[in-house]
Amino acid sequence: MQKKINENFEIIEHISLNQRSYRTWPLYLLVGLKTLCQSLFFSALPNYLIYTINMDPELIGVISASTALAYIVTPFLGQLIAKKIGKKQAIILSLFLTSISYTTQVIFFDPAIFVIMQLMEGISLGLFWPNVMMEISLWQKLSSKIQGEQNFKNFNTSWNMGLLGGFVIGFFLVVFWESDFIALIVACVMVFGIIPLGFLLERENKLIPKEKQPNDILINKSQFLKDGHRLEDIIPKKKLPKITLAHIIFPAFIAWTLNLYYTTAKSMYNFIFPFNLKSAKLKSYWRYFFIFFQQGLQVIGMNWIGTQSLRKKKN
Repeated sequence: MQKKINENFEIIEHISLNQRSYRTWPLYLLVGLKTLCQSLFFSALPNYLIYTINMDPELIGVISASTALAYIVTPFLGQLIAKKIGKKQAIILSLFLTSISYTTQVIFFDPAIFVIMQLMEGISLGLFWPNVMMEISLWQKLSSKIQGEQNFKNFNTSWNMGLLGGFVIGFFLVVFWESDFIALIVACVMVFGIIPLGFLLERENKLIPKEKQPNDILINKSQFLKDGHRLEDIIPKKKLPKITLAHIIFPAFIAWTLNLYYTTAKSMYNFIFPFNLKSAKLKSYWRYFFIFFQQGLQVIGMNWIGTQSLRKKKN
């Protein structure tokens, strides 16, 4: 009897792991291409302003900071917008805003226009990324543990490939055309091309929790009997350590401080780097080359840390 129960459980578990009630590929493709356009455009724009327009560093700093300033505030407003129009519609709106922002900056080379459009791009990013993460979190309610891990793995792969792909494309475009303006135009064309992907995202009413799906079979292993006892009675329970408020606050504060220091140092370095390249009389395409290896090493390091944490869990 016990053997038959185990066989039935394995069959149902195998079916649930290999079937999804929602589409994932439009979001992965959208994330990859969005990140590619973003890395290409935001690498080409400072290069063009420094090498071709010869804009003052102070103005370039204000323009670059405008995006981050708007992005800090927008996620709070984005939640309200997503509640009103839906997450899918909010993502589509962000794609249209990005298209307007990129195109306007390519056509009108005016500092005031740059600041306004960078603020718009910050709003667009604040609408896009939080809602994408919320979309994936909704998937988790319909997914097994293995499916959930695979969802995040595919998301990280899409993001990393898009990020690195933007630097590679920018490098070759500038090498062959000897102009960062070509890279800006390519980014504009591509961002218009990804708008239809937003309409292919899964509808929210299809992403409902497991407990509301009548056709989904839920199995609790603890209800299976073995030798007249429940499994939860056989397995010894571990005594949880007492957790105080200090155990929560101090690690979070240390992580926040280190992250703030790291991101500040990295943003300062990336801002100053193209000016140093120009002073050294190096071509602008070297910036794509060096940032590609910078981000590539970061991706390798993060993946290595992930594999080490998995080994510790297994041990």
